[in-house]
Amino acid sequence: MKALILAEKPSVAGDIAAALGGFSQVEKNVFERDDLVVTCAAGHLIGIAAPEAIAHLTPVIPQQFSLVVRETASERLKAVLRQMRRSDVGTLINACDAGREGELIFRLIVEFGQSNKPVRRMWLQSMTPQAIRDSFAAMRTDEQMRPLAAAARARAEADWIVGINGSRLCRKLTGVTTPVGRVQTPTLMLVVEREEAIHRFQPRTYHEVHLKILLQAGEFVARWQNPEGGALGAIESNAVDAGAAERRERIWNVQAANAIAARCAGRDLECITDDTQPSRRAAPSLFDLTSLQREANRLYGLSAKQTLDLAQVLYQDRKVLTYPRTDAKALPEDYVPAITKIIGTLTEGPYAAQARRILEGRWIRPTKRIFDNGKISDHFAIIPTGASASGLSEAEWTIYDLVVRRTLAAFYPDAEFSVTTRTVELPDDVFVARGRVMVQPGWLAVYRGEIEGDGQGAQADASTALPALKAGEAGRNAGVSVVEGKTRAPARYTEATLLSAMEHAGRQVEDEALRETMAERGLGTPATRAATIEGLLADGYLERQKKLLVPTVRAFSLKKLLVTLQGEALLSPILTGEWESRLRAIERGEASAVGFRGPVEAFVYALAKRTDALEAAVLASNPLCPACGKPLRRVVGKHGPFWSCSTYPACNTVLPDEQGRPGRPRPKPAISQFKCTCGAGLVHRTGTSKKTRKPYDLWSCSAYPKCKNAYGDRDGHPDITNAPVE
Repeated sequence: MKALILAEKPSVAGDIAAALGGFSQVEKNVFERDDLVVTCAAGHLIGIAAPEAIAHLTPVIPQQFSLVVRETASERLKAVLRQMRRSDVGTLINACDAGREGELIFRLIVEFGQSNKPVRRMWLQSMTPQAIRDSFAAMRTDEQMRPLAAAARARAEADWIVGINGSRLCRKLTGVTTPVGRVQTPTLMLVVEREEAIHRFQPRTYHEVHLKILLQAGEFVARWQNPEGGALGAIESNAVDAGAAERRERIWNVQAANAIAARCAGRDLECITDDTQPSRRAAPSLFDLTSLQREANRLYGLSAKQTLDLAQVLYQDRKVLTYPRTDAKALPEDYVPAITKIIGTLTEGPYAAQARRILEGRWIRPTKRIFDNGKISDHFAIIPTGASASGLSEAEWTIYDLVVRRTLAAFYPDAEFSVTTRTVELPDDVFVARGRVMVQPGWLAVYRGEIEGDGQGAQADASTALPALKAGEAGRNAGVSVVEGKTRAPARYTEATLLSAMEHAGRQVEDEALRETMAERGLGTPATRAATIEGLLADGYLERQKKLLVPTVRAFSLKKLLVTLQGEALLSPILTGEWESRLRAIERGEASAVGFRGPVEAFVYALAKRTDALEAAVLASNPLCPACGKPLRRVVGKHGPFWSCSTYPACNTVLPDEQGRPGRPRPKPAISQFKCTCGAGLVHRTGTSKKTRKPYDLWSCSAYPKCKNAYGDRDGHPDITNAPVE
């Protein structure tokens, strides 16, 4: 009997066949040898949905979900099922992406195909031939993978329940499509709350007193320091930006600043002293997907989606990077020989000098900072594979270069600096200047990108040297000035800073256990954060203003609506924290997926009850349906606003909207004596297309939407002899 290997994408199927060897391609996307068949899906082929009998309900909470074929996936699914159902195939091998989503893609196909054949798992961390062969030689059992499969299904069903019902309930009140979700809505609220903080912000003027000092080696400027600590006169700390009240050089009263300047003008300096300390700066961690997306956005303005797409191509097609959809910044503890070999491949080409220094210096050591199994879940950090990078496009090279330099930098020594604090004393006042000189560049010779968590970024690497101070030199007072400044509002989010906020969203959670869980995941996953941001843009909740992400009026309206409905759980990352805590327990086999949906369903039922109460109050003042006497509801569809009976589908009355009020019902189109191929009568329709702005003249089936046939017109008759019009 043969085993069938199912990959997630066509290119991966080809790579597996090439790496394992001995295959011939028997048809498109199908490779075969004596003991194995390799074929592929194309991402998600199967989705979950409510059974048709209850699909129209709100809330809709299926006890058993139906499986539905995704649009455009029908032909690929048929091809996969044909191979899966072969009588000579006895085992199914899952080679989809290693993680929850890859497990879900495979399991839904198997369930839809009603297969009970034994299952094995290839866990692919890299797409190099050797990595594929290693994965095939060390396949996991079905029993090992069942907890991950259960967590994947539980997460998918719960997200469906919250997303579909939350969106429908909000639409009942707004009349327009109002998408909400467990990840996208808290992400949106991060941007909304930042915008609210910006609107509330009141800038405040402060002053600094600067003293220019002349030395034999040159001049420098020092700032006056409040001897009591904190900013002088900082009373309204809530009116200034974060940390401003603690800055000793700031003076909030201009009269006080002028008095200090007048007191110091022309006075001799009592003494100047230097305190010089060594400082070290470690290399940044290896990239996970989120940190790579942040860095590419910061340095090159690439969106999160563009970076993910490029990294996926470099992994899947070019084979020069490892799996990109990872949340780990470490390598396996047994990976020292492998990374040594990979860096060895870089000793020829543009990275030759840097790579040779690592190998000649024996800088690759099994340190926990880089090699730590405890920091790896499904995949390790993004690193080069050692494969040739010739032929990359300019955009592909940008991402590849970032990853290679970050990998090389991780093994370089720390950057070393000499940090000087220079104190200048006058009879009644103290001024301070600070300088920093790079002593050894270390890893900065390879990679000068931003260190995570360091808001100063690459600018902090620049040397800010002070002129040399000779022993016993007193210096000369070269003038005093008062410099005015203003406190600044919080910065709007860019994609880079929003990705960081999503990754670290758990910091907002008070519960310590949930905060620890979210420290590993944050809002969404590295693989889904780009799609979340793109979805918020597509839904009209956010808009791009150059590199900034700005919330629209619609975003503020959603927050107000959910607060009114007491649906704050959808505004906060706490819900994600609770889910992730339970899902991780399911993955580890410490909890069952059976009870996961209970709290989710309870939340939706409570939200629906409050929605119904609020809707009743709104509908009470609406016009009544002419057919059944119940209130009408104004709805905005893809073709504009209209009025529908609030009891739909029990009553399907629809009226046009005329300046915000229900208009007269449009006459029903006359059904002609001509018949569609389905047997129903045809309706003659003429007009101008809103899409193409061209006139049309056609005959459509009166059984629409069950039958979507339409025919061109020929001399006032339907042209049934030709194929239906698309």
